[in-house]
Amino acid sequence: MQDPNIYFTEATNFVRAQPIPPSITPYTQPPSLIPQGTLTNIATPANIEVTEAQAKSRYKFRYAFSQQLLQAWRPRFTLKCAIMTYSAIGIIFFAFGIIILALANQISLVNLRYDHVGPVSATVPISIIFNIESDMSAPIYLFYQIKGFFQNHRDYVLSQSFSQLRGEEVKPEDIEYCKPVIYNANLSDWQKALVKNFDPNAVAIPCGAVASTYFNDTFELSSSDGTIYTFSDKDISWSNEKELKFKNIDLNRQWIDMEGERFINWMKIAPFDGFRKTWGVLHQNLPKGVYTMRINNYWDVSVYEGEKWFILSEINAFGGRNEFLGYIYIGVGFLSVILAMIFSMRTIKRPKGFTEFHASKIDPPQ
Repeated sequence: MQDPNIYFTEATNFVRAQPIPPSITPYTQPPSLIPQGTLTNIATPANIEVTEAQAKSRYKFRYAFSQQLLQAWRPRFTLKCAIMTYSAIGIIFFAFGIIILALANQISLVNLRYDHVGPVSATVPISIIFNIESDMSAPIYLFYQIKGFFQNHRDYVLSQSFSQLRGEEVKPEDIEYCKPVIYNANLSDWQKALVKNFDPNAVAIPCGAVASTYFNDTFELSSSDGTIYTFSDKDISWSNEKELKFKNIDLNRQWIDMEGERFINWMKIAPFDGFRKTWGVLHQNLPKGVYTMRINNYWDVSVYEGEKWFILSEINAFGGRNEFLGYIYIGVGFLSVILAMIFSMRTIKRPKGFTEFHASKIDPPQ
């Protein structure tokens, strides 16, 4: 049994029992030896005496705080509150969806398939003539879209060296996961030709299947009057990726510039097979008219029966044309309005609530 004539003060490491002065009313205390800073530490560092009321108040606060029993504002959700909330959400999302769809429909877009136009050739380019029906305002982005190619395959995703991409030298034994492209000898013929100091037994820079399947088709746009439009490869990727994740090691030993933004875009793994990536940006307006896209068709998709497309697109505050986002907003808004209507009907049918409605039908005891 704890001696009631004992109170507690703070020591260096523990709170130890001390004789209680006669001026303080004794009361039941916690154990005589407890770690400093616990709920029952009721004295100040200066050994100032406290009253029983102060000690109990301090103990109650610390207990409630540690057990998360402090009083807090807890909103009471009612049907009226739910109706107002869902109605507001429905109106806001519905309005955003309409705005996004309206802005998306204002974007001029050209989307054409070209892999079936001519054979894959390193010497003979293919040309596609098309018409732009309305003026396109700069900046105009050129995308390539590939269908049927799965970048998200597990072995494919793992076949790259993040250390090497950051500009660090690696040894062959440290990049076994780069199979089947570890050495320069494993590169394609066109990639071998780009290595200035070629050594077949040296580590390929960059190594791995992701890098070695780099999309190498090129595009050149010209108008019917002979004007040639050049697409820039600058500012088409995220700046933090270029600054932090991709650095060159030695351009004389590399088969590609690892700081090139087209290469950076290719190295970002696409989650689906029908993916598109940015190839370039044009900082000139394109008036409506007839144009020709001249393409060096290097990248072969026939081995897996895939498709290749090029896309010319304007952008707005939400990016390119994205009708799916607008439909999602409208769908959420429509669902919220439906829920608000259901709760409104429930309020009209049973204004007093479920409990009061049934209690009114029970006869009181005689």
